[in-house]
Amino acid sequence: QREYLLRLPSGAWPAPLLMVLHGGGGRATQLERHIDLTEAALAAGYAVVYPQGFVKHWNDGRLDVEADTVKENVDDVKFLLALVDRLVKAGQADASRVYVAGISNGAMMTLRLACEAADRLAGIVTVVGSLGVETAETCKPARPLPILMLNGTADPLVPYEGGPVAVLDDERGAVIPVEQTLALFAKANGCGAAAVEAVDD
Repeated sequence: QREYLLRLPSGAWPAPLLMVLHGGGGRATQLERHIDLTEAALAAGYAVVYPQGFVKHWNDGRLDVEADTVKENVDDVKFLLALVDRLVKAGQADASRVYVAGISNGAMMTLRLACEAADRLAGIVTVVGSLGVETAETCKPARPLPILMLNGTADPLVPYEGGPVAVLDDERGAVIPVEQTLALFAKANGCGAAAVEAVDD
């Protein structure tokens, strides 16, 4: 049995849908309070859904993680797509305008969803996340997909250059470098070489 929070705009339905995924150990209710996103999204005419991970985690494809969702091989891709289908069937969400955003474990789950179900999404945003090593090996997005990734080069938890994800010396699988993740999606999107822009201080 899975749970989620749903916030609907007062305007016309079906609305574009923004799905927001919490980080590992987090909760949907907690994330909504902390990021202050709901009001702005509703004002813009978006429906917002905050799914709850299984025992506070998402099965984002990293195998070496001590989490129930990984141990029990929970199919979170299927859960999230079923949730979209439920909202579309109810006339609340527009199937052609489904956006997913996530942070940390939620960001990595968002990336896995983009790898396996790009044809169901209109775009994604990730914060402090990169593709898990195992997910990257099989990642083949079905179509080009707009993507915004927000990462810190000095992040001590999710290393920008790739490697083990460590929380208080507890390693939780490994990710590939952020720029390698970007390159993978850029190639799938048919993008050329990255542009370099100089910014004056």
